[in-house]
Amino acid sequence: MFLNLGKACLMSSLFLLASLPINLVSKTAQEIYETGCAACHDSGVAGSPMIGNKGQWELRKVKGYEMLVNNAYNGINGMPAKGLCADCTKEEIGIAVEYMLDTIEL
Repeated sequence: MFLNLGKACLMSSLFLLASLPINLVSKTAQEIYETGCAACHDSGVAGSPMIGNKGQWELRKVKGYEMLVNNAYNGINGMPAKGLCADCTKEEIGIAVEYMLDTIEL
């Protein structure tokens, strides 16, 4: 049985859309940091490591990038899950962690 032209076009369009790569991260690293992290990491609230402070990040960095991302995503000690970025994906949290680590030289 043949599909009518309208259904065939619709199916082709859906197939093409499904095969396109999609970038799910729409915010820059700085935007993620400023909206979800800066409130604590700019000033060191509740013992959070301050951005750019090598001494405060050294012990955390040895745990590894994945552990830092997991801790930030799930929350640890006084840090709530995802910091103040409730709508951030795990990928976006990772981008924010990279952004903070890039401010120090280890």
